[in-house]
Amino acid sequence: MRALGLSVIVAAGLSGCMDELPPEDNTTPTAKGACTALEGMSFRSLAQGECGLTPDGVAYCNWSIRFETYDGETKSRFTWSHSDVGESGMATCDGNVIRAEGAGTTVYEGTYDEATDQLVWDNLAYAPS
Repeated sequence: MRALGLSVIVAAGLSGCMDELPPEDNTTPTAKGACTALEGMSFRSLAQGECGLTPDGVAYCNWSIRFETYDGETKSRFTWSHSDVGESGMATCDGNVIRAEGAGTTVYEGTYDEATDQLVWDNLAYAPS
């Protein structure tokens, strides 16, 4: 009888949890972690960054990043051209926050504002290209 009473209390407590879930965030570009709203999109930096050295000194250019489908559910693939480096890895989204792992243990973070189409990646602003 004591076990039955405890089961009723636990069941009653768990049923109350369902009423306290936060509302869904309709601005999120995610589908189970993948950055689906970004997949197939390319972005170009608004400001030019260093792109290497020439005989005349430092060269500057716009940096670019592209997102592609990886598995359609848990993560997306990114390819980032910055400075004189090309880098790729896996990205996940949580709301408007993007987290990515590049070469080795390098972790990048950014945000995407779907209303303005602006991407901020590693503290640099990008627009669709």
